[in-house]
Amino acid sequence: NELIIDLFRINNEASATYELPFYNGGHLMNTTFEYDINKNLPIMGQKYGYEHLWEEAIGKLDSKGSQITWFTGTHFYSLTSATEEGDEAILGRIGANDPNFNLRRDPVFIHKREKSGSTLFANLIEIHGKYDPSDEIPHNLFSSVEQISVLVDTKEYSAVQFELTNQRTYVFCISNLDSKSQSAHSLELQENVVEWVGPFTLQEL
Repeated sequence: NELIIDLFRINNEASATYELPFYNGGHLMNTTFEYDINKNLPIMGQKYGYEHLWEEAIGKLDSKGSQITWFTGTHFYSLTSATEEGDEAILGRIGANDPNFNLRRDPVFIHKREKSGSTLFANLIEIHGKYDPSDEIPHNLFSSVEQISVLVDTKEYSAVQFELTNQRTYVFCISNLDSKSQSAHSLELQENVVEWVGPFTLQEL
């Protein structure tokens, strides 16, 4: 399996609505959250690209995290996200306001959050398994990620922890202001103190 750690932090002092999209050209296999399907397919907006998105379904998220799995080509992909109470999951699709029918009808997953001040979107993107059309049997179609959570979200540092289904736990820390390779950092995370040199570190707990 291959894992990509994706952290997206927004610095802001005011209240705002954040929407982080993940586009994929695959087939949705599973979600860990429930959603309501829109029967009339409303258009998500009037500008900034939203005028080309259908809102197919919407679900409520809590602080326990979320995960979606889809199939593309010959492999399975899973997106595991750290979530907050009140977050929403939007399942959409490109194709609204397309008179020439030349837009690809790719699906999109949008993580929506309304918050006062800065926020951090923390995700793990996993490539796993495969499907062999010759034997028509899927292999390793389930994600190896149990969950991901945000431990630190400050102007200076971001830190996340993620657990795998094999009971192994890792922590990823990054300096948001100092990217020097020789700089030393120390961060207290709950019952652990993580020390490292350089802009980031990945350590097993």
